[in-house]
Amino acid sequence: MTVFPRIPIKYVTTYNDEVLPEAFDPDSMINYIEISDVDSSVGISGSITVSFAEAPSRARRIVRKGDVLVSTVRTYLRAIASVDREYDGSIASTGFCVLRPADVHPGFLKYATSSPDFIEEVIARSAGISYPAINATDLVRLSIPAPSQKEQTRISSFLDRETAQIDELIGKQERLIELLAEKRRAIITHAVTKGLDPAAPTKPSGVPWLGDVNATWPLRPLKAAGHISLGKMIQPNPKQDDDFEAPYLRAANVQPHGTLALDDVKTMWFNSSELRSLDVRTGDVVVVEGGVGGGRPGSVRQPRSLWVRLSEFNHPNPPVQVSGRAIPDLSPANCSALWLYTRLLHRCVDAPPNSGEVSSHHRSSTEPHHPNPNF
Repeated sequence: MTVFPRIPIKYVTTYNDEVLPEAFDPDSMINYIEISDVDSSVGISGSITVSFAEAPSRARRIVRKGDVLVSTVRTYLRAIASVDREYDGSIASTGFCVLRPADVHPGFLKYATSSPDFIEEVIARSAGISYPAINATDLVRLSIPAPSQKEQTRISSFLDRETAQIDELIGKQERLIELLAEKRRAIITHAVTKGLDPAAPTKPSGVPWLGDVNATWPLRPLKAAGHISLGKMIQPNPKQDDDFEAPYLRAANVQPHGTLALDDVKTMWFNSSELRSLDVRTGDVVVVEGGVGGGRPGSVRQPRSLWVRLSEFNHPNPPVQVSGRAIPDLSPANCSALWLYTRLLHRCVDAPPNSGEVSSHHRSSTEPHHPNPNF
């Protein structure tokens, strides 16, 4: 296997060559690229057009076609991308180091700086824990492989072809996933609003977003299907001597397709009363109330208690919760489908069929509550 010599980036590029002056016309419109617009796997995903006067103070670096943007702050985000013709002349955040090819093929520089080895090196050389960053002068001291210009051109052309084919396949798979997700939603919507009998009569629900429903089904207020309460705001420290830490669900744990991701469950402090009222059990459905992912449902299928419901860092309003009561004809099987239309949390509890009244299944307040040690 060929092993190429390596060379520091500063010997084959220039960096941060062009910046907007402070006296730049404040009414001029600029195309601004923020760090969140860049990802090593997809490149530059977008930008905003804004007047210079309204742009962030960090909107300063002028970029040209062939430049490579490397984020020097929050380096764990892996915000590295090449500038194509669409973004030629745009303005990038000063959070980027803008590498301009000098004695290196632009395409090879793009691939070399987006390789996992280079990205990991950038992250490793960054300083700081909560806001890791690397100086541009330190960044350009990092080295990349240095094959001949002819070999760089060949490698770049090869990777252009191969990655284009892979991207095309990924696009087809993503489209297939979208179509399957649409079919899934359509099946669920039809089943929970019209039933399984295709010949069943329908009637207007009176709710615009719900449409027609099965004419033989009664319509009841959703609040009759459960007990509604609010989640707990983040509590990073104990307030009382008998407070203790326990895991809690936050919006990030609720996935777009109705599942809960429990591989990253954080903890905060609770008192015993809060644990009694805020625990989550099998059959519950949690839905993000607002912010990013608002309205997104997730069904609790794990046979163990999760102990708390839903709280979100830096969110001004705790999520709504529903628990402890169910109408007779609402079962756990169709509960998560129903909650595709809500911004509530809902506990489904089995009730005797055709009992004709709401069943309450509140747990005794004396039942012990202890955090699951195996959570």
